[in-house]
Amino acid sequence: MRQNNQSSRRRIRLLAIGLSLLLAVLALASCGNDEGAGEDVSVGGIHPADIVAKYDGGEVTGKQLIAYLGARKYFYFDEMYAFYEMLPNYKESMLQELIANRIITKDAGEDIIKTSKETAAAMMDSLQDILKENEDFKTTLDSFLSTEGITMQDLEDFIVLSYNLQAVLENKYTDEEIRAKYEEIRKEDENAFLRATVRHVLVSLTDAEGNERTEQEALKRAQEAQVKLKNGGDWTTIAKEYSDDPGSSQNGGKYEDYPVSGWVDEFKQHAIEQPIGEVGEPFLTAYGYHVMVVEDRRQPDFEEVKEQVRNGMIDEYYTNMVEVEVPKLVTEINLPAEEQETTDGTGEGNAEAAE
Repeated sequence: MRQNNQSSRRRIRLLAIGLSLLLAVLALASCGNDEGAGEDVSVGGIHPADIVAKYDGGEVTGKQLIAYLGARKYFYFDEMYAFYEMLPNYKESMLQELIANRIITKDAGEDIIKTSKETAAAMMDSLQDILKENEDFKTTLDSFLSTEGITMQDLEDFIVLSYNLQAVLENKYTDEEIRAKYEEIRKEDENAFLRATVRHVLVSLTDAEGNERTEQEALKRAQEAQVKLKNGGDWTTIAKEYSDDPGSSQNGGKYEDYPVSGWVDEFKQHAIEQPIGEVGEPFLTAYGYHVMVVEDRRQPDFEEVKEQVRNGMIDEYYTNMVEVEVPKLVTEINLPAEEQETTDGTGEGNAEAAE
């Protein structure tokens, strides 16, 4: 079973932006600023002419933040985006992200900037060609741009910034630095990169019809599967009959050459410690009871996990820059007051602008 790892840290998305992202049709005409876009019109309470932040080395105007928020929304939009925008301090966190991106991309050389601009221009040319052929898409895009108070140029500028950021971060660490980090991680946890091939049967605490099982009932069923497997039963047949794991029940319960760090702790420990080839005793996780056999374990060499280590280093650096270093540099923030939820006597809340 895969680990349900919900990190509170913002993880960087390295923006290898493709045409498919530019073609995402967003039905957003009803969202955002009802007044439409314009040089002197506030968007989300942000006025284009205002200075919304000052930091050691620069400042951010309302127009620049509006452009970043709108373009970022276009490229990152998903079904959860409206929820993200409602979170406390959303605008401030995006402002810090923008400042971090500016600071990091100061290290972008002329060749990187030239390539980023050429790539962005080519992508926007392709988009323009598509808009000429698809009036519905053009109408939707125009509505989105108007609602968010941004322009096609803002989209292009966002692509340039994103490619500059990606290029700088991807070249931030040398092979020697990455190897040193790899050795440091291995020293702290020798199994940090371990991979295993396992088969398992999961008897969950809820059956296929949604009926709850007690732990005792789940254990009894897991023990039945274990006995059959120990007696030479076919994994494919038994997994289909007994396993409630949608990720493996139809392929003999198999997870092949999988990083053990991706599994919940109890499952991970059995994958690490259980003797190879032995059908183990049932054990409990939050998902239910498991019966496992470990078919193989191996330690990848440095070259195989080099990109994983580098991406982890980039993630750590970027998160620290946004959440720790940028706040130290900011001397002034002038954002509109966040909408706050008020509660009446019935306990039903409604959103009102903070005065």
